[in-house]
Amino acid sequence: GIVDEDPDLGRPLDGEDAYLGAEVAMAVSHEGALHLEDILVRRVRLFYERSDRGLGVLDAIADIAGRLLEWDEETRAAEVAAYTRYAEAEEAALTKATDSAAMAARLTVEDVVPVVPLEAAQ
Repeated sequence: GIVDEDPDLGRPLDGEDAYLGAEVAMAVSHEGALHLEDILVRRVRLFYERSDRGLGVLDAIADIAGRLLEWDEETRAAEVAAYTRYAEAEEAALTKATDSAAMAARLTVEDVVPVVPLEAAQ
């Protein structure tokens, strides 16, 4: 399996004991994830599960994904910056008093589909 090929992937992500590096690798190699946003929002879901939106383990996730997707340093830096902006926009949205103001805060991030809270999607 994936851990047999790279035993380091069998270890928890640095600073995040609930997820293994293999889960990030599987998101890329078996689930088609191409961007950090996809990995953190839809695959390992740290965007929802951690108060820092997964920023504390972003570098570790970027290292794994970048290696598998063969990112150069410029692409890796752009991915980290884009996800950081995305997480910060969501935090800004949470401080707004109305749904429309929150959506406007989310939309300050270019090229990102805003996360619609579950209660608003129903």
